Amino acid sequence: MDVEKMVDLWVPVIKALCMAHSKEEIDRAEFAMEDLLNPLLTAPVRDLRKFYTKLVQCLKADTTIPFFVWAAFDAWEEVVVKPAPDADIKMLKNELAKEIADMVEEQVRPDIGKAIAGALRWRDPETLEKMRASLKEGKPAKVRGRESCLFLEVEDHCVML
Repeated sequence: MDVEKMVDLWVPVIKALCMAHSKEEIDRAEFAMEDLLNPLLTAPVRDLRKFYTKLVQCLKADTTIPFFVWAAFDAWEEVVVKPAPDADIKMLKNELAKEIADMVEEQVRPDIGKAIAGALRWRDPETLEKMRASLKEGKPAKVRGRESCLFLEVEDHCVML
């Protein structure tokens, strides 16, 4: 993992997540996180520690990032990142997540339509209209899992569920 590059990519996303003024800004930042999270999920712990230390340094140095934000990251490093075990914890968590997803997929299938409709009713009508038009044209839809979020994608339209 290229630690410097990852830090350069993460700082603007963190800034957007902490300082966004609208739901749309938050959704864009959360959507951008998926590509940034994947390399972290497979990185060795020593690289994660280097990344996090450099990230905290960059957040502290950026005067546009409030004290509360960088201080929270700094505290997390001391309490969670530094003492984290070096064992293959990430692989175990990935395996557990996949196993649970496989076990519940059939059980939750009947609830998915209602859950998606409930989540979509809170999204902006313009994006939903564009999604509906694309779907009527036969464009495919995908549901993507991101860290603790699901997104519905149709062409270049995306909403968090």
